[in-house]
Amino acid sequence: MSRLSPVPRGYASRAVRLRRDFSSREERLPELTSPEVLARILYEAGRKTAGRDAARRSDLLSEDEVKAADARLAAWLSDTLLGENPAFGSTENWNPERLGAYLRENFASELAQVLRRPPETGREAVEAASALFVKELGTAVRAAPRAEGCPSPEDSPEVLELVLEWSEILAGVPVGRPGRRSRESERAERKIPRRPLLKRFLR
Repeated sequence: MSRLSPVPRGYASRAVRLRRDFSSREERLPELTSPEVLARILYEAGRKTAGRDAARRSDLLSEDEVKAADARLAAWLSDTLLGENPAFGSTENWNPERLGAYLRENFASELAQVLRRPPETGREAVEAASALFVKELGTAVRAAPRAEGCPSPEDSPEVLELVLEWSEILAGVPVGRPGRRSRESERAERKIPRRPLLKRFLR
């Protein structure tokens, strides 16, 4: 049977269906434990990095301005991954405690490229990982081919592969270390079929 609200005197007489009240439920935030959420964040970083590179190539931005913007991007990303961005949620203390410990345990030598020493705390590990991603992202964007018919730099296979790799790393998915070997060889060894890069993430 249809549940209809009573019509108060002085209001339109048409029936109005009662709506369930979900106001007491806490709104769910995008979770930083999700590779899909992280992929969207990192892809957007790639899009903005590609835009700055295009401005640099057109002499609209100087090299120093690009470096300053990259530093701001790395700082924003590290703040987000440290759980200090209220627009995102996390679960099971992954951000920042378990993420920092995971990075220190598995990627200390890679993060030492940024710090010039292994990270001593989880916060240092997350900050170094953010800086390393932004550095690798800038390199991939600049190396992307720009011939007619090529995809835009943020959609180049190299950038998309980097985004996918780091989204899995930052979510704690077991993957190979950045720059150690190709993901193709790793997937072949682990017999993992190649997924369409980010297609289902970015719909």
